[in-house]
Amino acid sequence: MVDPHLELGMKFSSFKTFKMTCRSWGIQNKRQIRFTTNDKKMCICKCQRFKSSNCEFRIFASHMAKDDSTIQIKSINLNHSCTKVNKNYHVTSDWLAEKYIEQFRADPNWTVSGIIQRVKDDLKFEISRMKA
Repeated sequence: MVDPHLELGMKFSSFKTFKMTCRSWGIQNKRQIRFTTNDKKMCICKCQRFKSSNCEFRIFASHMAKDDSTIQIKSINLNHSCTKVNKNYHVTSDWLAEKYIEQFRADPNWTVSGIIQRVKDDLKFEISRMKA
């Protein structure tokens, strides 16, 4: 999901998909998030700085029913009281490859400096040459 819009009641096929969507949302909105609870029954996404800044951002997701594998957002608060970040550890080489796969296919000779500049223009994040 390139530009996800998280909403109450939103459904996902798995916790992996839910977490990928939350990470993409955090990257797009320049927020550093983390998963405080992450097990087979539920997943809670919070602001990375929720303890130090008392940030209210929180997303709770769990199975729709005991015998259903579908994951649903049960409660959500997208309000952040903390500042935006300029570096996000969720911007990984895998995430970048997935986001820019079509550009890689269209231009297999895309240079490292070109990738760095594209990420800077699109996301306003600086990435290292190794990550690019």
